[in-house]
Amino acid sequence: MVIGSLIFAFSLILLGVVRDVWHLFAVYILMAVGWSGTALIPINTLITNWFVRKRGFAMSITMTGLSLGGIIMVPLATHMILQAGLKTTLFALGAIYCLVVIPPALTLFKRRPSDIDQYPDGAPGPPRVSANGTSAAFALNIPIRKWTRLQAMRTPAFWSIVAAFLLALTGQIAFLIHQVSFLSLTLGRSGAAAAVSITASASVAGRLALGMAVDRYDKRFVTMGLFMLQAAGVLSMALSSSIPVLYMGTLIFGLTMGSILMMQSLITADCFGYLSFATVSGLASLFVISGSAFGPMLAGVIYDTTESYRSAFLLFVGMSVAAACAVYFAVPPKKGVKGLK
Repeated sequence: MVIGSLIFAFSLILLGVVRDVWHLFAVYILMAVGWSGTALIPINTLITNWFVRKRGFAMSITMTGLSLGGIIMVPLATHMILQAGLKTTLFALGAIYCLVVIPPALTLFKRRPSDIDQYPDGAPGPPRVSANGTSAAFALNIPIRKWTRLQAMRTPAFWSIVAAFLLALTGQIAFLIHQVSFLSLTLGRSGAAAAVSITASASVAGRLALGMAVDRYDKRFVTMGLFMLQAAGVLSMALSSSIPVLYMGTLIFGLTMGSILMMQSLITADCFGYLSFATVSGLASLFVISGSAFGPMLAGVIYDTTESYRSAFLLFVGMSVAAACAVYFAVPPKKGVKGLK
């Protein structure tokens, strides 16, 4: 996280001196490297290592920072640009990034509880062993083996996770990118901006509410419900131009937005355990993010061709439904799978 924050901050500073288009792309590539070192995988790896029974709740609180950061930093950055200019603001944002990330990373973060003689979930001692000799880890169905990338790719669970979240996030990212353009057609710019605020606020509320309950249920079925709810929100906006329906659709979509991203990490941890979480999660994210990155372009092409977002949104509804079917097969791999012992 220290290295990632330094790279990201340096990239922000470089943005202030770009002169050609290719410079911009080069800086964004460098920025992506820095962001990867400080974002979901390292943070969720820490949460996965430190929590078992309370993992969903802990992750929901942690990932609330994603939404709150946008709510706080976007207006702050806008104000700073207007007052001090872009170059000065980028330098200041880089400094803020380092100050927020580096001190906790060096002083507070520990890779796993055993590094400081503690146990997951703040337990006072090691997992208890039942009368039949089964430890709490096995009672909770926690995989404790190590996985290589190749071994993970040989399991149906891995490809189920990839397929489900690629399909769901393709539509989600596309809607977010085109949300203002779509809603402005009916609500106007100010109404669309209000809808975006509703989406962000609902994301925070939905993630926190889910975090208080998700650890009690099968995470596959929770995720299936979120996918179907996302489909319902997008479907309502695709089929209706009613102002109340559009606002309600954005609210429903917002409730699922951050939660779906969180569920990918939780299901991956349930299927492959904590010893190889970063390895498997990073590999799955490579497929998921690379594929879903084409969602905004697909929606744009469909809009340019049909002069309407309806067909694109209906396509994304179908993808969310398909994602709900795919995630059902994300169960912990059993012995006997090819390449496993």
